Amino acid sequence: MNGGSRGGFGETVVSPWRRAVSESASERSEPRVLKGNSARKTPCAPHRDRTSGVYKGSIPILIGGGISKSPARRGGHPLFRQRRIRPLAERNGELDVWILTFTVMNGRFKLKSKFKPAGDQPHAIKVLVEGLRSGRRHQTLLGVTGSGKTFTVANVIEAVQKPALVIAHNKTLAAQLAQEYKEFFPDNAVHYFVSYYDYYQPEAYMPITDTYIEKEAQINEEIERLRHASTQALLTRQDVIIVASVSCIYGLGSPEEYEKVHRKITKGMVISRGELIRSLIGIHYTRTTADLSSGMCRALGTTVEVMPQSEREIYRIEIKDDAVARIQKIDSVSRKLLGEVDTVFIFPAKHFITAEDDRTRAIETIKLELKERLKELEKNGKVLEAERLRRRTTYDLAMIREIGYCNGIENYSRHFSGKLPGEPPDTLLSYFEKGRRSTQIQTQMDADERISVNR
Repeated sequence: MNGGSRGGFGETVVSPWRRAVSESASERSEPRVLKGNSARKTPCAPHRDRTSGVYKGSIPILIGGGISKSPARRGGHPLFRQRRIRPLAERNGELDVWILTFTVMNGRFKLKSKFKPAGDQPHAIKVLVEGLRSGRRHQTLLGVTGSGKTFTVANVIEAVQKPALVIAHNKTLAAQLAQEYKEFFPDNAVHYFVSYYDYYQPEAYMPITDTYIEKEAQINEEIERLRHASTQALLTRQDVIIVASVSCIYGLGSPEEYEKVHRKITKGMVISRGELIRSLIGIHYTRTTADLSSGMCRALGTTVEVMPQSEREIYRIEIKDDAVARIQKIDSVSRKLLGEVDTVFIFPAKHFITAEDDRTRAIETIKLELKERLKELEKNGKVLEAERLRRRTTYDLAMIREIGYCNGIENYSRHFSGKLPGEPPDTLLSYFEKGRRSTQIQTQMDADERISVNR
């Protein structure tokens, strides 16, 4: 049985384990505490509590005194730090209650710069921080070009210690700001989130000739990788700065579904080669026999190699006797071995991901909406439009049913998320809200170099 204290990141989570004992309460007068050789390992997969938003559990750690194995050092999940384990036992009838504590990683923003705030900057930092803490929603920082507005806001982020969203009005300025914030916060997660289209031709229909022009787009794989790195950082870390364009307010997949279907591969895990491949394909990884790129996997004998969507490294997973024997991390260019890990977390290759039950429900609601729309078109005498819509939607539903995805699936996002008509879709902001975190938004305009900071 798992439980935990409510709270945010960085708090100590307490989880009780109850163990039934054979002897009755009258046969024992003291609680039993395991020590030394009596200590044993108790696995509990890390997960986020849906009520409190706190990660609970851990990978297998030692109970009974001593030091827990550091998951970060052993290649485990980065959320967990090494911490001394002190099990306690309390008499509760015929049950012993074991209390196990660990600390969720609470990365703090640490500004590194050879400069210190000067001139009007200290006063501006003080006023902005006080405004954010008092709940003031809109604040504007004014300054001439080169007056250090970005540095001022960096100091505000360090003082407030909240994940931040920095919005710029074009990709070039966003890239410049991302580089500056990476220099200010080299030990924290600074990510770049912009539109990943190099070319985009929207879909169109010409009813006179019954011609349908399909949407044509060319996606920049590197920017797509950076987008996935941004959302994964928001779901797994506290010290995150996202520098984005207006792409951050456009529809994105549900953060709940994106997090729920990620795969955790651990050394010793019982899984066959075929099951592992099918598991990766189920979260939209592409199987190939050629060179790997982000979001691809391949099988070589009893070995499966996968490159997570947000990384440049390859994970080589060796399967022996239907179990994971070894996980190696390899440089994708030089093929140099970077080390071995015990655990690897693999998030979906696409943001639009849906569980099987939700997919079945979505298909039915899409059919209902299609039926209503066809009646409306036919009533208005638009027979060609109705036929084209029927064919296109039927094809999309067939693709969704077979592979769980189709081109333009974002057009059906309301059905997959279960949102009501008129309700706003999930965006990058939803990934901030999922952790119940406050968000600072900074926008910068060339005209008057204005920066606004919102809470």
